[in-house]
Parts: sequence; structure tokens; C-alpha cells
Amino acid sequence: RNLQRISQKHAHNHVMYMTINECPQLELLHILLPSLEELLIKDCPKVLPFPDVGLPSNLNRLTLYNCSKFITSPEIALGAHPSLKTLEIGKLDLESFHAQDLLPHSLRYLCIYDCPSLQYLPEGLCHHSSLRELFLLSCPRLQCLPDEDLPKSISTLVIRYCPLLQPRCQRPEGEDCGKIAHIENLFIID
Repeated sequence: RNLQRISQKHAHNHVMYMTINECPQLELLHILLPSLEELLIKDCPKVLPFPDVGLPSNLNRLTLYNCSKFITSPEIALGAHPSLKTLEIGKLDLESFHAQDLLPHSLRYLCIYDCPSLQYLPEGLCHHSSLRELFLLSCPRLQCLPDEDLPKSISTLVIRYCPLLQPRCQRPEGEDCGKIAHIENLFIID
């Protein structure tokens, strides 16, 4: 629990999956993991990832839970990672965040969950034309969908335990129905 830094000078070509869990003092990941495909960082609110070396180029799945500094860091730009297909963001202690630099255009699956303070989805989602699935789970203060339409590429939208958003997305009378009319698989769950 007192770990503050993970640093390694030599590349680890065999590591494909890594979980970093419950390191509240961890501030820095500085390791070369060129084969890393999946990374889970949980309960590391101070962590800043991979300065200077960036995220591994093969990374296709990233899960961040209680890592607000990671999300808000100006150095983080996942948009430059064409291999990243799945992003899960949980326990974010923010009212909003920006999609422009954070979300890669290659993203196919985005799950935002367990975010009690989140009021607004990131603007700029409409520019993510590879996005196929969007899950919004346990975000009780989430008020509405972004002003611009969601990408036409989205075929599945799941909304669960988002009491302010759910009535806005109920077909046919919800205020946000026009923004999601193209979505084939809409699941609104109490």
C-alpha cells in the first residue's frame, strides 16, 4: 500500500496482462511492456502512467477504476493509440471529462460505471466512429446525453442505474430519443 513508483529500465516482452490494485500512494509507472495487451489499474488515485515511454503500442484493453488523476492528466492522450479497442472507466470523481484527447478513435467498447459525481458525458463522442457499444452504469447524477448526436456506429447502448438519464432515453417520448434513434439494441435497466 505504500508503493510509490514502479520503474524498470529493460523491456519485458513476455508480459501481456497486468493488474495494479490498491496502491493509493503509487504515482508513477515507468516500465517498458511492449507486448502488454490488457492493463487494469484499480484504486490508484494518484497514478500517472508511463511518462516518456507512453502506453504500450499493443494495448487493446484498458480498465481504470478510481484513477481520476490518470483521466485528468494533460499528458494522457489515448487518442494516439490505434490498438486500444476497449476502455472501462469506473469510480471517477469528476462531473465531466473530455473525450477529445482521452478516447482513441479506434475505440469499439466504452463502459463508464460507478461514477456518483459524473453529470455529463464527454463532448466529442460524436467523432468516435468506431464506437460500437456504450455502457453507462451506476451514474446517478448523469443528466443527459451530449448535445451532439452519438456516433451512428453505436449499435448497443446499455443504461443501468442512471435515474436522471433513463427517462430521457425512454422511447418514444424521452427528450434524448432523437440522439439514439439509430441504436438497434437499447437496454434501459432499473
